[in-house]
Amino acid sequence: MAASRGRTLRVRGRIYTGDWEGEAVTHALWVEDGVVRATGDEALAAGRPDEARDLGPGECGVPGFWDSHIHLADYGFALGEVDLEGAESADAVVERLRAEAGPGDGTLVGRGWMVGRWRGPMPHRRQLDVLGDRPVLLWNHDHHSVWANTAALKRAGIDARVPDPAGGRVERDDDGEPTGILRDDAVDLVRDLWPARTPEAVEAALRRAQQALLSLGVTAVCTMQEGAEAVRALARLRDRGELLLRVAVYPPVEAMDGLIGAGLATGFGDDRLWLGGVKAFMDGALGSQTAWMRSPYREVEGTGLAMPFAAALPEVLGRLRRADLRLALHAIGDRAVAEAVTALAAPGSLALPERIEHAQLVPPDVVARWPGARLAASMQPVHLTDDLELMARFWGEERARHAFPLRSLRALGVLLLFGSDAPVSDPDPLKGLWAAVERRRPGGAALAPEEALTPAEALRAYAAAPAAAEGRPHLGRLTPGSPLALTVLSADPLAPQTDLSRLRVTAVLTAEAAAAG
Repeated sequence: MAASRGRTLRVRGRIYTGDWEGEAVTHALWVEDGVVRATGDEALAAGRPDEARDLGPGECGVPGFWDSHIHLADYGFALGEVDLEGAESADAVVERLRAEAGPGDGTLVGRGWMVGRWRGPMPHRRQLDVLGDRPVLLWNHDHHSVWANTAALKRAGIDARVPDPAGGRVERDDDGEPTGILRDDAVDLVRDLWPARTPEAVEAALRRAQQALLSLGVTAVCTMQEGAEAVRALARLRDRGELLLRVAVYPPVEAMDGLIGAGLATGFGDDRLWLGGVKAFMDGALGSQTAWMRSPYREVEGTGLAMPFAAALPEVLGRLRRADLRLALHAIGDRAVAEAVTALAAPGSLALPERIEHAQLVPPDVVARWPGARLAASMQPVHLTDDLELMARFWGEERARHAFPLRSLRALGVLLLFGSDAPVSDPDPLKGLWAAVERRRPGGAALAPEEALTPAEALRAYAAAPAAAEGRPHLGRLTPGSPLALTVLSADPLAPQTDLSRLRVTAVLTAEAAAAG
């Protein structure tokens, strides 16, 4: 967007500046060319602005939310897929697919079924065969399993003779035939059946994702596992002035050789689009019963899946550290988190903290070995409320009490970085705020309430902490020198009388809008 030089904006109202440790608050911002230049009385005395904005009665401003773990392009594509959230049986899935699927003979894609809430027979390919010969691929809620119909399996050449790939599993019935459920890296067996992602389609998906996130008050993201085409599309949007989010990109670890060969290190880029590091997997996920556990699951056999990367971690970590590339390491099960902490606790020379993504089940002995601020915990509080039944069912209530030990980690000085993992979960930060503070669903019992955060602590994990972890602390605050990223809420989230479950985003003010008018 082209901006007239020197354009000014004054915002008045109750505004938290992002110093959540001190809960610093101001009553005014003076913004010039999209950058905060003064606060408080100095902002009021700055002169007559080109535009003035007063927050409404009861409203409150906070620094724009960060989503520290999202799959930006996938989220944009998911917005155009059949949503199966809440479908609790195979019949309900088929009914929704019939009602919402568009015409055509290409692969029908849906997302969001959750076996932990399933009633009736477990998912099987034959249940989807009533939809005809069109291939059907349905992501489950955690995006670590796909439910395919017979037509899709046949086109992919998946039959009883296909072996399980490393890091994946083809579920089979008593006769050894595939059931249609593909776990983790077994999803790659149907890779060629997914609808093509052309450059134009990727750019359109990113635009959809950006619009949706801004409406939720999200102004910055760390996007995980993004491929080259998505990164190129983000760069095109930035160069045209159309990238309104601030984006840290974490390509898959398989891109490591190319990044090192090009001399690219963490932080490469600008304040709009930069390289955050690379992403790798230690294990699968709870919903697919592939998170790597110390002891067996309940109801299903085994202890989950260790990804092939787990064995290569020490060697790869050494290469990444020598190249100043940060590792963001997916670990959900207690065994995976323990192994990740052991490896990443070894001192390195990186100026910014490495990250464990999700860190869902962290027993006390692993918390005790966590190396403080040198290793950030990138967690998604909304997974806590989403997975309450799953954790109790497959891990048992005793193990589940060690899930999301937010207060214990914070007491060690660990940077908590909050996000959503969208499209796995709803990217609304206010739902995550509720989960981190209440650790329950409305009307339900809390899980390990002693691990709850205060609203101020949770808000810090949604802006100031992620910005600091990216080496760009000015992007998580509303202080002089910070680009404007202001999310306006319907009430003060720190006021004792505020019902967090009723909190809403009423407006978002960004540097681009302020500069352009």
